Amino acid sequence: MDNRDTALSFFKKVGEGDLDGAVGLFSKDARYWNPGMGESDIPAMRELLAGAGALTDGPMEMQILGAIADGDRVAVEARSSVKLKNGKHYANAYCFVFAFDGAGRIVSLKEYCDTAPTAVFAGG
Repeated sequence: MDNRDTALSFFKKVGEGDLDGAVGLFSKDARYWNPGMGESDIPAMRELLAGAGALTDGPMEMQILGAIADGDRVAVEARSSVKLKNGKHYANAYCFVFAFDGAGRIVSLKEYCDTAPTAVFAGG
């Protein structure tokens, strides 16, 4: 499996609710960043995903619009859509940037998105 396939596998595993499998794609000391949390470790990312999943009425649909690989980096453009248990709808656009080590493990994931739509998770 090449780096592009591994990055796309991350989304497949998260979409199937296999958070342990998704986290298993990362190196032990990998880092995660998003504009709301800033930088954190992978256990904190897993906790974020699990918490968001508990608020949704079914799995989040993540539409992959494209993926570009260049050396040890993969950029993925995506859109999400999901109905929340509070009756609201969440949708967003993203650019995810993955960095890999020589063994094909993810060492960094940066998630760029519009932070305004995330207010629905907090009841906004």
